[in-house]
Amino acid sequence: MEARELIIIQHDIAHEQLEGSMDRCSPELFQKHLDNSLTNPIGATYAHAIFTEDVLLLGQMRGLEPLFERGGWEAKTGTPLPAEAPLLDRQWALDFEFNREAWREYAEAVREEYRNYVTSAPEEVMEQIMDFGPLGNRPLLSHYASLGTFHISSHQGEIAALMGLEDEQGQIL
Repeated sequence: MEARELIIIQHDIAHEQLEGSMDRCSPELFQKHLDNSLTNPIGATYAHAIFTEDVLLLGQMRGLEPLFERGGWEAKTGTPLPAEAPLLDRQWALDFEFNREAWREYAEAVREEYRNYVTSAPEEVMEQIMDFGPLGNRPLLSHYASLGTFHISSHQGEIAALMGLEDEQGQIL
């Protein structure tokens, strides 16, 4: 198995786990936040995970506008791209209204573009060393592997934990 194939499989599993948790989440919890907590509502956490993949991996690291802008997703989701995307401003997260079906469609579009790019990008591009703050100086392909899998999985776990606080089972394994 080649590295790109493994990365795409891991990326798909991370997204499937995230979507599985969201399928189990009651709509009432999408907007709920815990008083006296810095955690964001589940819907905003999901949006952040998808925005990050799009804005950083599909946009910034390729020198393109995010798919969100290129694909007209603001109109489709009813959500403007946050000024600090993909970071979430606390007030933005609290005011965010999650439209599950529109966001699921956007997430699938991001997932498909990710797959296509990781599969088709020239080897010399994926081998370029890129500095990405906390992840350091690494080949571009490693950033796609870490952000495309670890970041999605981390937020899926956060969503599952928030669901657990409300007596819902968020982990699908």
